[in-house]
Amino acid sequence: MKKLLLLLCLIPFTISSQTKHPLTVEDLWAMKRIGTFDLSPDGKTIAFSVTTYDMDSNKGNSDIFLVDADGSNLRPFKNSEKNETEPKFSPDGKKIAFVRDGQIYLSDFSGMNEEQLTDISTKAAGIVWSPDGTKMLFKSSVYPECLDDNCNKMTEKAKEDSKVKAQIFSQLLFRHWDKWRNGKWSHLFLLDVKTKKYDDLFLKKYLDVPPIALGSDNDYNFSPDGKQIALTMNPDTVVAISTNNEIYLINLDKINSGEAAPIKKISTSKGNDNQPVYSPDGKYIAFVSMKHAGFEADKRNLVVYDRTSGESKIYGEDFDRSVGQFTWSPDSRSIYFIADNEIYSSVYKLDIASGKIN
Repeated sequence: MKKLLLLLCLIPFTISSQTKHPLTVEDLWAMKRIGTFDLSPDGKTIAFSVTTYDMDSNKGNSDIFLVDADGSNLRPFKNSEKNETEPKFSPDGKKIAFVRDGQIYLSDFSGMNEEQLTDISTKAAGIVWSPDGTKMLFKSSVYPECLDDNCNKMTEKAKEDSKVKAQIFSQLLFRHWDKWRNGKWSHLFLLDVKTKKYDDLFLKKYLDVPPIALGSDNDYNFSPDGKQIALTMNPDTVVAISTNNEIYLINLDKINSGEAAPIKKISTSKGNDNQPVYSPDGKYIAFVSMKHAGFEADKRNLVVYDRTSGESKIYGEDFDRSVGQFTWSPDSRSIYFIADNEIYSSVYKLDIASGKIN
């Protein structure tokens, strides 16, 4: 919901008063596209990426801008010939992390004192800060058989240099829509901001985190105390015919460098579960859940998992709408969510104690 409200704030920057005329190809190329965005911890500043396209060169370039929450003081944060996206404010609001051409960088709020945090051949994306600002989560598509980045780099080079371009596929889902898998799987990494060292949390695992399909844009998060990670993953062997995304937990004190992290499953449905979000007080994890296996258009309910008792409660089973993006209230007593309502998208409030939805 926060992202929806931010998008509405940013729309005015893409609209200008012009003489009406039929939409042309040139108009489409001239349109700037707003991409990823983030709100500063104090709620005063919005960081967002904008992609500009050039017809002659047949290329696009993404830059990052800052604007005050009231729509004033629009200024560039990172504006270069390289692609810069995914701005993420640090928890203290003093720095902003971002992705430039597949690597994570960090700089002051002013855009100065820039430093590169990752140098991974398979590229990094999907930044999530830990609450204390000392760690980050990111995703990267790697070869599961590789134990380090040098192996990934050499494997990729061997494929590029090989005169044989034929491939043997031993399982389904060798292509997802218009993207070929090519032996890579999306893995979740934990990065130490100070030392710049990172660990593949799913080392040697032929599993995708986040899932390749039916997930959300919020499929892994730190707990408020920074000691645990909640994530979404499909554990089934034949993912091509499965919708069984599940919610898992990783305790950071159980992570050993060079080993896959031990995981614990907390979801129980045979359908699609995703979008795990901790309550601000750390007592609960909420996520959306579908009941039926193999049914991609199933209704999404809210599930709240009690971290102390290990019990889960389903909300909204009698509610005739499907839950979309959601966010906790600051006091952890309510959840606000978006749901399609006839031809509109409406905001609803779930009271955790009573289970009432308004």
